[in-house]
Amino acid sequence: MLDEGRFVPEIVRLVFMWRLHGMEPAGEDVLCHWARATAAWTRTPPLPYQAILALKSLGLLTTSAAGECLPAPSLLAALNDDLQDPEQMSLPLGLCVFEQMLGDERFQPRLRSALRFFKIQATGILADWNCVPPVERRNAAWIWLQQLGLGRHMGAALQVVPHLESYVLDAGIGRIPLSQAELDLRLQAQRRRSVLAEEHVLTIEKERLCASGAPDLAQGVMRISEEDVAAGFDILSFELSGQRCFIEVKSSGGPRVSFHWSCNEHQCALDRSDAYWIAWVGWATRLPFGPCDVAWFQNPAALLGRENSPWAVVEGDLVVNRVTDDGPFRAEPR
Repeated sequence: MLDEGRFVPEIVRLVFMWRLHGMEPAGEDVLCHWARATAAWTRTPPLPYQAILALKSLGLLTTSAAGECLPAPSLLAALNDDLQDPEQMSLPLGLCVFEQMLGDERFQPRLRSALRFFKIQATGILADWNCVPPVERRNAAWIWLQQLGLGRHMGAALQVVPHLESYVLDAGIGRIPLSQAELDLRLQAQRRRSVLAEEHVLTIEKERLCASGAPDLAQGVMRISEEDVAAGFDILSFELSGQRCFIEVKSSGGPRVSFHWSCNEHQCALDRSDAYWIAWVGWATRLPFGPCDVAWFQNPAALLGRENSPWAVVEGDLVVNRVTDDGPFRAEPR
C-alpha cells in the first residue's frame, strides 16, 4: 500500500471532504461517497478505500462498535482553521503520516537509515545521491519521503522540507563527508532544539511546584546550562521538601529512541544519585506549541547499571587523557 505512490493524495482528498462534514463519525461507504464527489475537479479518479486502509494501518482512523469511522486525535491535531483547500492540507497531513510511520516499527528503521544521509545546509536539507551506498539506495524510505510530499529531487540530490530538520538530527550522520560549515549548522540546529526542550521542562517544574503550594521554590528553579554548560545537568529544581534536584534534559525530534550522554553527565549522575534526574523529551520537534512526551527517570546511572535495564550504551564519549609521557609516540607530518 505504501509503495503505490498515491496514498497521501487520497488521504488529503478523503480528509478534506470529511472535514467539510465536520469530521463527524461516518461509515466507510459514506466517506467514500464524499470522496468520489471530488472526481470532477481532480486529475485522477478517487480511490477512497485506499485512503481508509492507509489511515487504519497507521492508526489514524479507528472504527466504533457501530461500524463508524473515527479520526484519531493526532489526525485532528494536524488540521486547523487556516487550511481551506486540499493543496494547503497536503503538507500537514504528510507530516502527520510521517510521524505515525516514524513511531511504527514497520517503517522507523528504514526512515532513520535514509535520514542519516541528509545534510543540513544553508540552502536546505539535502541528500546527495552519489554519497548514498548502492545497498542504501534500495531503501523504500526514499520513495516514502516523496510520496508524503516531504521530499523532491534537486538534480542529483533529494531535498526535504525544513520541518524534518529535527528528525535528521536524531538519525545521526551516515557515511558522508561533512564540512565545518555543515557541522556548524547541525550544531546550531541541535542547540535550538535543546533550548526549547529545556525551557519546556523548566516550565513544567515551575508549574509543578506552584500547583503544590511552593511558589517560593518555583522561583528558584533555573536553567544552569545558560551559565555553565559543563555542570553535568541542565536545570536546578527542588523537591517539595526543599531538597535540590538536578535535571539533565534530553530531547528526541520524534519518538524516544536514543540520546547522547557524556562522560561528565554520567559522572554527575553517579555523584548525585537519587537527586539526579533525566527528563527525556520525545517529539521535541513540536515545541514550543505542540504536544510532546516527557519521560522522567530518577538516578539514571543506577538504571543503566541494572541487569534488566531498558537502556544500553551503544556509543559513548571518547575521552582521551594523557596519563604517561607520550613523547616517544610523537611524529611529524610527512
